[in-house]
Amino acid sequence: MERVMPFCLDHFSIITDKRRQASEVLKGLGFVTSDTHKNGSTHFIFDNAYCEVFYTAQGGDLKWLTNTIPAGAMPRVGSYRLSVGGRDASRVRKALLAGNVDGVGEVNPVFRQPVRYGEESGEAGYQTIFVIGQEPFTDVLFGATTHLNKEYIVALPSKFRHVNGAKRISSLSFFCEDQATWDQAVANVDKVYRAMEAVTDHEHCLDTVRLLDKSAYEDEFGVSCPESGHFPAAAATFSGCVLHYVEEQASDWGLHWFRRDEKVYVDTRAELGIFLIFEP
Repeated sequence: MERVMPFCLDHFSIITDKRRQASEVLKGLGFVTSDTHKNGSTHFIFDNAYCEVFYTAQGGDLKWLTNTIPAGAMPRVGSYRLSVGGRDASRVRKALLAGNVDGVGEVNPVFRQPVRYGEESGEAGYQTIFVIGQEPFTDVLFGATTHLNKEYIVALPSKFRHVNGAKRISSLSFFCEDQATWDQAVANVDKVYRAMEAVTDHEHCLDTVRLLDKSAYEDEFGVSCPESGHFPAAAATFSGCVLHYVEEQASDWGLHWFRRDEKVYVDTRAELGIFLIFEP
């Protein structure tokens, strides 16, 4: 069983204690970044959203501002942030509360850092609202991030272009290990999306998620489903890609890959915790 649903993600984070190696695999497959942050994060920017590889010590905690969770088994996708339109974080918090989303926290103080994601660079500011206790997002850092300088990030016209042609993150796929997780995911993905709909940046937004049960996961990827895990991310799909380039690079890196339905699947579970799917 598979279900496709609208959503509104700004970015997702892959957590690993081998950030450099994970980033090199992504670069080897044709993704471009200028980032080098020892024991920090590496960002890959697309037209609608971005993903990052975030360092976390093995057996340690994943920490960001006022929220901390156990890292758990790594690598995995351990953080999701909802897409925000405009710069008023308090408006977003009010929308989440009005939508009866559980566990909405306070607006964090502005965090700033220098960024260089293309020909222009500068200092970007962020405000985050964590959402704690909203199933099935209870074992990840989940919330909404307001970008005060989106013109330096996804909205930057001169941002670095990816050698593999990828322009958008078209979807993020999740595995539901049982019916209870499936039911929670369907209900609360819809609830969060509806709460955020009026305050989301619909132009710069990862707007689609896919839910997969055991049979759909094993049919699509040709491997056994994860033995455990609470609503883990299973795959990220990128669009606009040059498929033969990805195939050649995956082969050169010794990564298992296959074609299905005019898409290229690359198994990067060991390095990133997910499959990467490339579509034209």
